[in-house]
Parts: sequence; C-alpha cells; structure tokens
Amino acid sequence: MQIATAVDGKKAEGYLELSPSEALWIRMKNHRGLITGFTIIVVMVVLAILAPLLAPHDPYLQDLAKRLMPPVWDDRGSWAYPLGTDHLGRDYLSRLLYGARISLIIGMGAASIGCIIGVSLGICAGYFGGRIDLAVNYILTCQLALPGLLLTMSLVFLIGPSVTVVICVIGFLHWTYFLIVTRAATMQIRHLDYITAARALGTPRRKIILYEILPNVLNQIIVVFTLEVGIAIIAEASLSFLGVGVPAPNPSWGLMISEGKSSMFFRPWLVVMPGIALFLVVVGINLMGDGMRDVTAPEHRN
Repeated sequence: MQIATAVDGKKAEGYLELSPSEALWIRMKNHRGLITGFTIIVVMVVLAILAPLLAPHDPYLQDLAKRLMPPVWDDRGSWAYPLGTDHLGRDYLSRLLYGARISLIIGMGAASIGCIIGVSLGICAGYFGGRIDLAVNYILTCQLALPGLLLTMSLVFLIGPSVTVVICVIGFLHWTYFLIVTRAATMQIRHLDYITAARALGTPRRKIILYEILPNVLNQIIVVFTLEVGIAIIAEASLSFLGVGVPAPNPSWGLMISEGKSSMFFRPWLVVMPGIALFLVVVGINLMGDGMRDVTAPEHRN
C-alpha cells in the first residue's frame, strides 16, 4: 500500500513511475524487521573488525590470581574487567569481542560452501531434469536421512578440530535448503519465453544457466544464504559446546558457554553473556533474511 501511494503521488505530480530499484529501496526502508536485523549485524561486524582496538586485554592472557572476577555491576567488580574474568583469569569482554570474529567467519564460510554445492546441484537438476534430476534427488534423500549433528561431530573428531575443519564440515553438510529452493525456482522458469528464445537462438547451455537462470533465482539464494549463516553459527556453537568444535583457547561463544556451565548457578554471567551474544547474532541474521524475503517478493506477502 505504501508503494502504491508513493507511485500515485509521483504520477500526480507529473514524475515518472518508480523504477524497480527505487520501489525495492522504499520497501527496504519501511521494513522494520529488515532494518533491525541489518543494524544488529552491522554492529556485530564492526565490533568483530575492531576487536583488537576495543578489547581491553589480550583474550588469551591468563592470570590465575584474577580468575572468576565478577562483572562491573557487582560490588566486587572492577572497570578494569567490565564483564569479569573466566576460570583462567582471561578478560571476558575481550573474549566476547574476538568470539564474534570466529562466529561470523564460520557462519559466512560454511554458508558459502553450502551455497556453491546446493545452488550448482539445484540448477542442474531443475534445468536438465530427467536422470540428472533423479540422481540429484537421490543424493538429497541420502543427505536428509543422515543425522546431521552426529555426522558433523564424527567428522570433526576424526579429522581434528580447527576453525578451517569446522567451516568445511558444516558447509559440506548444510546445502540441502539451497538445493531445494534453487531446484524449485529453476523448474518454474526453465520453460518461460525468454529461456525458450535463448535456446532457439542457439545460446550455449552454460550461458543460459549463468546469464538467464542464475540472475532470476538470485533473490531466493540470498534469502536462503542469510538463514544458513545463522544455522551455521548455531551448529558451530553446538559443536564447541560439546567439545568437538573450535579448540581451546580460541574464544568461541559455544566453548565459553561450555566452560562456564559448571559455575552457572553461582556465576551466571559466564553463560549469560556469550548466550546473549549468540542470540543477538542469530536473531539479527534471521530478521534480515525474513526481511529480504518480504521485500524481494512482496506480492506473496500479506
């Protein structure tokens, strides 16, 4: 309704009709969820990039004489350690800031790997159909039948935990949503007139896929990508919490929750702080993904 009002207003004043990019920009500015999620993610990314400048201490520096110091709002707290220290005397604020780097890198890296695999298989299955589609569907069925978390834990444990291994394993096991969405979108547009015209002109299949199909399914891919980033961050936190993810002493939020769970009833900030950080990142990513879905396909939304 807001877009229609803006368009009518421009027509009444004698201006040209809004272009698709202008209409998209207006929808984005008026979508509160998208703006909220984008703001959260931008703040987290800035904090992660500026972590070396903002962190008051070295996140790896241990000082057992200052272990388990309370945060500053406690009577025994100190501004030297605003969020207190952990069981090894490491500054908790510094570890939270550096933990944002690990979570965002793993989320983006794993989602990128899953995007490449899933989109490639989905476009091939949707465009060619036939035996290729049957083979891809068989691979998808096998993947969906596997216990994801247990398989991820097993692979990381066998290969050896590290940030690179966690990114690769999560990425190689989280491509199913990309495949399903891309395949369905490709099947909807492969028989449209402009695709038929491109084939009639003798355009190679590779160019049809790259220049005709891929740009028209890009908005669905972007939406799935944002949601998969959040799923990958949760998966990394789960692995680290169980002890088979990012190895210590790296400041992973899941590992920090795992290390603080034994003292959570007496020193709850050890669990609450990384939990809040993890919650904010995932909520921000999900809000941004939902907002992108709404503004790129408004005709399907109420």
